[in-house]
Amino acid sequence: MSVAPSLHRKFVGKNMTQKQRIIIKAEDKTDSIRSWQQNGDMVDITYYNGKMYSYAAHNIRFVDSALAKPDAKNCFEYLTRIAHAVGLKDTEGNNILANRYGKIDFVSEDSMLSAFLFGNLKMDRTDHADTTVYPFGFNISQKQAVDNALSSTLSVIEGPPGTGKTQTILNIIANAVMHNESVAVVSSNNSATANVLEKLKKHNVDFIAAYLGNSDNKRGFIESQKPLPNFSSWKLSPEREAAVRQKLQTLFVLLNDMLVKKNKLSRLKQELDGIELEYKHFIEYHHKSNVSVDIQLKESVTANTVLHLWLICEYAVAVHVPLKMIIRDTSKLNDPEAQYAMNSLTHVDFLIFDKLGRVPRLIVEVDGADYHKEGTRQAERDKLKNGILQKYDLPIIRCRTNESGERQRIINALKIQK
Repeated sequence: MSVAPSLHRKFVGKNMTQKQRIIIKAEDKTDSIRSWQQNGDMVDITYYNGKMYSYAAHNIRFVDSALAKPDAKNCFEYLTRIAHAVGLKDTEGNNILANRYGKIDFVSEDSMLSAFLFGNLKMDRTDHADTTVYPFGFNISQKQAVDNALSSTLSVIEGPPGTGKTQTILNIIANAVMHNESVAVVSSNNSATANVLEKLKKHNVDFIAAYLGNSDNKRGFIESQKPLPNFSSWKLSPEREAAVRQKLQTLFVLLNDMLVKKNKLSRLKQELDGIELEYKHFIEYHHKSNVSVDIQLKESVTANTVLHLWLICEYAVAVHVPLKMIIRDTSKLNDPEAQYAMNSLTHVDFLIFDKLGRVPRLIVEVDGADYHKEGTRQAERDKLKNGILQKYDLPIIRCRTNESGERQRIINALKIQK
């Protein structure tokens, strides 16, 4: 929020601090400010100690509290009442959750809590656009998790043990630190946060972290302070930094393509493992059943025969299927077509469909040479049916009773479908 012009000095009391906070050079100074007044491009700040300082207006930011809005305030008060009703109590009988709510008198409109109170979660951020790095390594799912976390106000990352959640957290921390941001890593148990710190120590960058939480952790952090490393060798010239970023972007594009192919290879390996396991069980079953089985194809088997066997395994055939069972939505048809398609007597001779997905693949009609010849009433119905099926991209083959080669025509049509 920018500073609004003011002709009168504004005093900062308790009521104001609950509605608005004054941030000076990225530091919250509200509680120490007695009053303020804008003077052109400067803002005069008077502190409770009697001292007055003038600041450039661009160094001062006023942040509104979500609790100043009735809807958010009512929601927060409702959550507070729930905390009093169901919150856990400590050994002295104090309601832990209710005490936490009692300490909150200001909620920044930029905060996650504000988003939940208003019921309006802003999902898109551009803070880290085109600058994401992954110094702790990644696979394609971890990369997506990091990108989502950095580009969204809220991101949920889940996965079983060993899938790289800690590695993902480390990459998120790295990007936040690179943009001069802070990260709070919190958990319901110390082991999870300790694991993150351990990984940072492994890479000699644990100096960026303060392991806090309970009083023992805080005391240990204070007592174990070490000198910071020499950062002079870490700094890059603007030209060198730009060149490194450009190279990283190029490498990320190549690496991402490789990761996609690696995932595809993993899926194919899984499919192969499944087939090999099924083959093993198949052989074991027939061995126990004393049935001699030879599933090796002989060299004399032609490609057409193999294709025919494949089609038999892949497809199923339904006979004399009403057209209205195939076409449920008649929105693409005109009135005569819809009336014909919905007629209970209108059917197709054969419907070939996928066994697995039960998706129609091909319709086969067997036409009598005389009954369906050009100029007959049936020939007109055939044209009408052809037009209906065409509108729904359903291929049809018409086999005349006085012709041959229908088997190969059907095989070729299904091959094209695949």
